[in-house]
Amino acid sequence: MKRIIALISAIALSLSFAAFAVSAENENITYVVNGMNSYRDVDMLIVYNTAGTTGTNEWGYEVTVGKNGKVTSVGGNNNKIPEGGFVLSGHGKAATFLAENTSVGDKVAFLEESMIVSIGNGVPSPFYSVEVAMNGMNVYRATDYVVVYTNSGSKTGTNAYGFEVVVENGVVTHCGGNDSLIPNDGYVISGNGAGANALKSAAVVGMSVRYDAGNKKITFSYDADAMIRSDAVRLDKATALFENAVNSFYLIDKNTVATVVDKATSLFDTMKTGYTESGSEQQYLEARTELLSLLDTITDGSAESRPVEYRAMWIEPSDKTPEQVRKTVKSAHDSGINTICLETLFNATMIYPTPEGSLFRQNPALHGFDLLAAYIDECHKLGMELHAWITVYYVGNKDGKNASLSVFNQKPEWRITDNNGGCYGDNVAMFLNPANPEVSDFLIESYRYILENYDIDGLQLDYIRYPHNGTDTDYGYDDATLSAFESKYGVMPEYKPSEAYWKDWCAFRASYVTDFVRRVRSLIDEVAPDVMLSADVYGNMDNAMGAVYQNGKAWIEEGLLDIVFPMTYGETEEMKAFANRYLSLGRKNVMAVPGLGIYIASQNADTMREQLMSAREMGSDGYSFFELEAFNTKNVGEKLKNSAFAQNALPPFLNVSASIHTYADFMSKRVNDIMLPSGAISENEANALLIILSKLKNNALSDEDMTSLSEAIAKISDSNAKEALESDMKLMNRLAVHYTDETPADTSDSASEAASDNESDTATAVSDPSAAETDTSRGKLVIAAVVAVDLIIVTIVAAFMSKKRFGKKNGKKNK
Repeated sequence: MKRIIALISAIALSLSFAAFAVSAENENITYVVNGMNSYRDVDMLIVYNTAGTTGTNEWGYEVTVGKNGKVTSVGGNNNKIPEGGFVLSGHGKAATFLAENTSVGDKVAFLEESMIVSIGNGVPSPFYSVEVAMNGMNVYRATDYVVVYTNSGSKTGTNAYGFEVVVENGVVTHCGGNDSLIPNDGYVISGNGAGANALKSAAVVGMSVRYDAGNKKITFSYDADAMIRSDAVRLDKATALFENAVNSFYLIDKNTVATVVDKATSLFDTMKTGYTESGSEQQYLEARTELLSLLDTITDGSAESRPVEYRAMWIEPSDKTPEQVRKTVKSAHDSGINTICLETLFNATMIYPTPEGSLFRQNPALHGFDLLAAYIDECHKLGMELHAWITVYYVGNKDGKNASLSVFNQKPEWRITDNNGGCYGDNVAMFLNPANPEVSDFLIESYRYILENYDIDGLQLDYIRYPHNGTDTDYGYDDATLSAFESKYGVMPEYKPSEAYWKDWCAFRASYVTDFVRRVRSLIDEVAPDVMLSADVYGNMDNAMGAVYQNGKAWIEEGLLDIVFPMTYGETEEMKAFANRYLSLGRKNVMAVPGLGIYIASQNADTMREQLMSAREMGSDGYSFFELEAFNTKNVGEKLKNSAFAQNALPPFLNVSASIHTYADFMSKRVNDIMLPSGAISENEANALLIILSKLKNNALSDEDMTSLSEAIAKISDSNAKEALESDMKLMNRLAVHYTDETPADTSDSASEAASDNESDTATAVSDPSAAETDTSRGKLVIAAVVAVDLIIVTIVAAFMSKKRFGKKNGKKNK
């Protein structure tokens, strides 16, 4: 459901580039691939190489390639993917290319590193060129445009909805972002819509570029020199990741990764020198496989596996039996996921048996099966949180299978109204009117039923906004809303953003949404204070008020939410820019969990690893993947198991006590195994920290201990060490808000398993633990003695002291 608007708008796009070229060397035809195992959008070529079928609709053309690299069949859609082979699936221009250039028996190679397919009997080459049509120079970047900006020293002045390529001395130096600085010795190529998609498919850092203003075309060339430049950037990037991990005192195997960095650097220098002297592309290509493997190892090894964080997944359920639910949940758990956000209002109907008299109906395909209860049971068995993900005002599509059962059609007077008298968002989406008090009352009572009858861990509000306005269409023009605004401001509003009252008109509609969030907050505090309230908020915070009349920033600052899920889907630069706006807020006790768009065709397991590591650096409390099918087909879990998901992680709020104890232990390891041996902190500084952390690991939480820990961190002289521990402390503080003396002890099997996993990893945190022990043996003996005495004192004192309540709400109970 989250991507419906994006998919609808994509229908109008037409990619403005020629994505193939003939290789002069072997006359193979090459074509740029837009993605792997993902949704086949307009004019895209997608490669499917996992088990099953492609799952595509009838509007395309497919080519099946066997494990011997030869075409076994052409045509059709939703074809079976052969074992060891793949299916090329094209739409629009890509479909035409496949139909005109492939036949049964042809040799086809997919070069994943270059993301191209090569068709022909010659030796497949990773080198190619791509032409992109341009619309002008130094002009306004309109919808679907590609514009070249040449005014060096200034910025492009573009908005957030695009993609840019920076070119210096004829070479691509950066891909992604908007409003880029135009270099003195180059230019910026900027695309929107179809133009942005064309640039994303065409441009790679290191490519040679030239533009022809007269013929309005841009040519990107990927040759051996471009590959070497690109590999140099890859090496620099991997090295920088490792150096940052070391400077941030990550719990990683520093010595082993350092050895791999040295090996990769030496190998690349040898490869580059060899190519310069011999000009042999083949020699470079043969060595490159090892280089890329080493760079992947460096990236994996530079990510620490944190023991407490949100590793969430949005799931649009298709299960209909307990066994199917069990399989889905276990698969997610085994991939490292610890929280499931389950779409509870799906296809215009609920996934649980609704109470008599409710306007919400259960999906008839479930035949009374309580899918919500089944997911809750299976998640809690495995120590996972289950959040009921509910679309608030969006209640289905008008052409959906269950549309006739929707609240929208049962209560037409509750529908949204646009400025043209229509009632559908984006022509298909059924939205309720946020300003209608009857709608609010109905939704509150529906949520009350869930909170009172289901042991959910979180209530997640999605589509908690108006429909996205468009060129000629805006929403909120029912008589009651118009009259209320006129009564307050003395003017009847129209869809005229240039009018002086426009900001007031936006804020007026947003206030209805915010008032509803306040009501949900009050409901949870009254009925189920253990349940976390979250919201999926508009990715671009700065545009949310003017586009969908949502003021998520105010919800965070007012403390209405426990968790915010910014939907920051997109390329890495875009994701970082959008996520940082939320993460940099003074959000105090509100956890921030950016959404990562693995469903996007161009995103893969590598980009997910890159984005989650970026989110961590910016201070996130985890991340959530949209959605399950794409996560599985693109093997994201398998990739992350070698890096950020190497150890299991506790979901923060299922058992707050276990989370605090586990994270205190993790902080102790950072101090004792990394900071102290490196000399970043003194023995006295380490002693002060470890004594307090020992209390937090083994005893009930107290505000005195938390204050003492903050004070001890503040006294650390090394700025990098202090910053690393202050970051840890932010998570501890957010956990502490939800802790009380009623929070159960860490007794769950899953919590014990996760804790033991992290405990067993201590020896690998430093490559040579025996050496570290020798260097700091005197300090560790002192620390051990102090901690032992301290524990005896704490045990005696604890017998005479009552536990203090800590925080505004009860902690999680045993599930």
